[in-house]
Parts: sequence; C-alpha cells; structure tokens
Amino acid sequence: PTPVVFDPSDPTNQQYLVATARLYARMFRVELSALSLAEILKEAETATLPTFTGEKTGTYSEPEEGSKNTPATVDPLRFEALVQEVHTILSRTDKASLHLFENQFEKDVDDNDQIAYITAAGNLRARCYGIPEQDFFHTKVLAGKIIPAIVTTTAAVAGFATIEFLKSLQAAPRALHKNLFLNLALPLMQFSEPLPPKHVAGVGCPDFTEWDRWTVKAHPSSTLQTIFDALQAQYSA
Repeated sequence: PTPVVFDPSDPTNQQYLVATARLYARMFRVELSALSLAEILKEAETATLPTFTGEKTGTYSEPEEGSKNTPATVDPLRFEALVQEVHTILSRTDKASLHLFENQFEKDVDDNDQIAYITAAGNLRARCYGIPEQDFFHTKVLAGKIIPAIVTTTAAVAGFATIEFLKSLQAAPRALHKNLFLNLALPLMQFSEPLPPKHVAGVGCPDFTEWDRWTVKAHPSSTLQTIFDALQAQYSA
C-alpha cells in the first residue's frame, strides 16, 4: 500500500472530513449549521498531523506446519499511560457532554452523510492499494446489498443466542430450549428441540455426559492422588 497524502483541496478528502465531522456532530447533538465546508477546511489546514511511518517492511514467509503464531505484545507502560490519559481527559470533561446518541443507518437518505462517509473512506482506502474508486451511487447500491445480509443476520443470531443464554441462567428445562435454522433471504426460521447429550457408562462411578461437570476444590499443595481420592469419595458408585 501507498500512504495517501492529505490534500484539503481534494474533493475526496473534503467529503471524508465533512461526512466524518457531521456524523460525530449528530452523535453529540452539535448544531450542524456550524459545520460548513469552509469551517472544517480551516480547522483541517491548521491541524498538526503525525507523520505516517507505517510498519517495518520485511520478507514474509509461510509458517511451518504445526508452528504457532507469535502473539502480539503490548507494552504495559504504554498501556498504563493511555489509561491515565483517558482518566485525565474524563476528569476535565463535563459528564453531560459524554452522552452519545446513536445514528441509525439509512442508505436511502442522502443528506445523513452515511453513504458519503462510506464512499469517501472506501475511495481513500482504494487509493492506498491502487484500486479504482467508486462514485456515490455505486457505493449506495453496494451498501444496500451488504448491510441487510450482514448486520441484520448478525443482530438476529445475537438476539436468539441471548434468549437461549437467559434460559440457561434461569435453569429452564431442556424442552424450552431451541435450535434455530435462520435464513433471512427466504425468509425462513425453523425451530427444533436440541437432543440430549450422549450418556457414557461410568466405570466405578455414575454415568455421565459431556454436559456434566465434576468439581473438586483443590489448593496449591494438592496432588493428583488428592484429586483422585476426592473424586472417588464424591462420585463413586
């Protein structure tokens, strides 16, 4: 990828700044009439932008079979500094101004700046990779196809999973739990009762299933023999 140099005279840069500012303004209930293009560009031209350095380049090689990925490391001092910075900002901020208002996504309202933001952000990203840019209406058509397929289905699945989770918290009988096959494109929702777990015959202990949990209170000096003795005392037939 190639970094994009900020140019306040570029229409795509202008569209991104205006759409982003107006979306944030709606979240904080700021008067939109104060966010004209001239005012936004005036602030942008005087803003000090950090120099983009990017990640160090190197040679990529496929990991060997069976090898584990190296986990990302986080500098604890840097993390603590960021936490303190957030606390400092919050201590100086009026708590009432921290209340945010959600923006409902609506692709068919052209003046809500949502498609404008997606268009500008997508085109700036495309410039980084030399991909042809798309106009407002092409982005609007794509957004209409993608959003219902992803956001709506994800919300439905999360909602039904939460319902089943609440049933588990309330120790509801198995007959009240449901499996669900969901296809919003048809649309189709089919419910079924989940099957009970397979019972395994215990050897020297009661029968058990993969849903069962055997609890043994251990301490740092516990040994395997201690655990074996506790299991035998509690669960032996």
